[in-house]
Amino acid sequence: MARGRRNRKQGTSVRLADIAEQAGVSTATVSRALNQPEKVTPAVRERVLQTIQALNWVPHGAAKALATHKTRTVGAITATLGNANVAAELEALQQHLMEAGYVLLLACSGLDERKELEQVRKMIERGIDALVLHHSESHSPAPWELLKVQQVPAIITRAAEEVPGYTTVGYSAYAAFRELTTHLLQLGHRRFGLMMITTPQNEQAQILEPDKRVSGAYAGVIETLHEAGVEVAPEHVTNTYFSIGKGRECFRQIMSTSPRPTALICMDDYLAIGSIFAAQAMGIRVPDDVSIVGFDDIELAQLVSPPLTTIRTPDRDMGAATAECVLDLLEQRAPAAYRRELGFEFLLRGSTGPPHEREAHQSQQNGKERE
Repeated sequence: MARGRRNRKQGTSVRLADIAEQAGVSTATVSRALNQPEKVTPAVRERVLQTIQALNWVPHGAAKALATHKTRTVGAITATLGNANVAAELEALQQHLMEAGYVLLLACSGLDERKELEQVRKMIERGIDALVLHHSESHSPAPWELLKVQQVPAIITRAAEEVPGYTTVGYSAYAAFRELTTHLLQLGHRRFGLMMITTPQNEQAQILEPDKRVSGAYAGVIETLHEAGVEVAPEHVTNTYFSIGKGRECFRQIMSTSPRPTALICMDDYLAIGSIFAAQAMGIRVPDDVSIVGFDDIELAQLVSPPLTTIRTPDRDMGAATAECVLDLLEQRAPAAYRRELGFEFLLRGSTGPPHEREAHQSQQNGKERE
């Protein structure tokens, strides 16, 4: 023990040989205890680990990476950590990777493709073994080309749709929003509002086209309505960044039109909850005057009044499944490209109901006029 203290006082690095001497084993045994623990007895491994802790020794990551051509580091780029569900997914991802001896390096793009590309480049510079990307539909070709040239494997999460050449893990937003839309149609709604999500940059530029990031969800809504002979009026569509405050603003904008929609589909719970708050402030009854649905089932969704009808996504399961896919890919236990689709759960709560009798009659008349 004294030897370890003397090394630290003198400012010199503790060597592998110092660990071996202190633990009473060879340097080869120390190496096996760290890198191939199954080849040493539990008692020897425990003695080595206790010695390492006592001497505050940390292996030289750069030297180890040079020798093995691996850093045991996995990168992950997500849009934001402001969404609790995304944070839960990433926490599960980090936990499972840590148990396998990997470190998670995390970055947030803020839905900015230029920042995302720069973060991909920086992570490659730091020698990541693999990269996890959220929401494949938003990515420009540049990150994919860079990853391909640098031969860094990538996995796409929160997306069940097939992406040629890559493994995807997640749920089908298309199917989820078809189910939400069908629910509202079956209740008798025919006038719909749609609250889309865009990047902060696009919102400032007042771009009205739906962001590619949610195109699967958008297609699920529009195709389901089209099959029912229903169209969404342009004045009933907003395109905004997700937050409760933005939900309040967009609800006021949509509901200032005449006639008002009787059903509002929000691309996430934050917008939907903001809409419920705005409705209360405006004296609009939910669901009597307007039904509101969201997506994600954040904790607040069941605490608002009325509780929000929404889709629950398998966030922690998705993080664990993504970690499994990363490890399978790195250890060559699975093909480089496949789909792993997880389900979702429709949660019927108090924010949806049939349209008011007068509103229902108005919707039917509008439908006949279009015919």
